[in-house]
Amino acid sequence: VDLLEQQLLISVGLPVAPTSHPDPACGIANVFVHTPRSGTIAHTRLFDHLADDPSVIQRAVYIEAGERVTAEEDGFPTVIGELSVRGRDPPHARERAQALVAALRIPYDS
Repeated sequence: VDLLEQQLLISVGLPVAPTSHPDPACGIANVFVHTPRSGTIAHTRLFDHLADDPSVIQRAVYIEAGERVTAEEDGFPTVIGELSVRGRDPPHARERAQALVAALRIPYDS
């Protein structure tokens, strides 16, 4: 979908009818990262090792060092960050994002 084209159509009052690009350039997966256990976060460098990963197009940390976070089993889970990942197609991007999240080491204070 060409978002710029759709925005221009909306801005002049024309009906919006997005169509898929016939040959997508890539797939994108966006994932919100929750903490796997409750605790206090030691530092916020949990995504720093992804800085040179060409598949990671966006990474954001939403917590502060020293912040108390909650896991799902203890209440409403804290979103600690977000990743956007590129792959050759959407399933590949989703698999890559899931692998990156599974490999994360969340830095808790002891």
